[in-house]
Amino acid sequence: MPPPRLVLFDMPFAAGGTNLTRQSLRERQLQGGPGLTGKAPGEPSRSSRERSGQWCPIRPELVAGVSYDQATGGRFRHGTRLLRWRPDKAPRQCTDEQLGREARPSRLIAQLLYTLPPGNPAHRDGGALGVASRTGLSACIITFNEADRIESCVRSVSFCDEVIVVDSHSSDDTRERAAALGARVIERDWPGYRSQKQFAVEAARHDWVLCLDADERVSDELRREVASLRERGFAGHAGWSVPRITDYFGRFLRHGNAYPDRLVRLFDRRRGGWVGREIHENTRVAGRVGRLAGHLEHYSYRSLADHQRRMQRYAELMGESLHESGKRCGLGKVLLNPQWRFLRGYVLRLGFLDGWRGLVFALVESDYVRRKYLHLYIRSRGFTG
Repeated sequence: MPPPRLVLFDMPFAAGGTNLTRQSLRERQLQGGPGLTGKAPGEPSRSSRERSGQWCPIRPELVAGVSYDQATGGRFRHGTRLLRWRPDKAPRQCTDEQLGREARPSRLIAQLLYTLPPGNPAHRDGGALGVASRTGLSACIITFNEADRIESCVRSVSFCDEVIVVDSHSSDDTRERAAALGARVIERDWPGYRSQKQFAVEAARHDWVLCLDADERVSDELRREVASLRERGFAGHAGWSVPRITDYFGRFLRHGNAYPDRLVRLFDRRRGGWVGREIHENTRVAGRVGRLAGHLEHYSYRSLADHQRRMQRYAELMGESLHESGKRCGLGKVLLNPQWRFLRGYVLRLGFLDGWRGLVFALVESDYVRRKYLHLYIRSRGFTG
């Protein structure tokens, strides 16, 4: 068995009784394996380490054959999973019963790695994997003919550990522009909004994902919030909702049905994913959902004609989806639901405070509701929409 290598993390930790400090992912050979004692000159005291209260979320699934150690009996915790390490056996995942009995306050420290075989994608710096002290994060984007917007979108998520773009055979240079900025591009047939987004989530290299469309941007405030959460391992939550703010003719709408359009876009894919219909899809997570304050900026409509075309397409798709799910409607919904949508957004939710932009947005939105139920009404009588 090759001797283990200890990967030092970018925060103060302790491993096997040895205090370790900030060394920016440099490796040190452990001649004696776990159980070393002593304190290197200039390294923090035990009390200062304990006061920091920091722990390291590590993904054991990154590579096969990785072994781990902790000062307390060769165990450590990763998220909700507790792993055990023995030098003569492969690491294994503990049962739920063991997890409840053995889990400790997680002040994780270090990772013992055996030399990986050549060609393993996890190879770094002489054949051992250097894992940062923060959880990895993948940004997931779906595209189709978004050459004029994909670059701004990808740049806004450049702080993520991976950017993955799933493209539906764009006829422009969307894929080339995304790849030039370092995104991993996958070309795939179009199965529908929900299915394409879920495919992107499943194709990501990291369990924590940040999902957005090509017409969306992560604001500076939201980026700082997400980066801070990542450093802490996204602890305590299965996902986070973000308020989406829509640009409309050069100004953000801050009232009406358009705002705050709060969506769960940052989540742990092991506990959530994209659900619902192919149109107006949504995310669902099992666990606690936090709330972020930074905006996800939405630059959706290039013009009024573009807005109307989109709403027409969405209305047809939604009417068809409702009919296929067994829904039917009479003239009441065709006549009354659009009026209610306008009243709710423009009056009750103060859309009028956005001026003429708020009025135009409310009118187009109410027309979408009318078209949606009109398509469903026609289909309910045995005709195509």
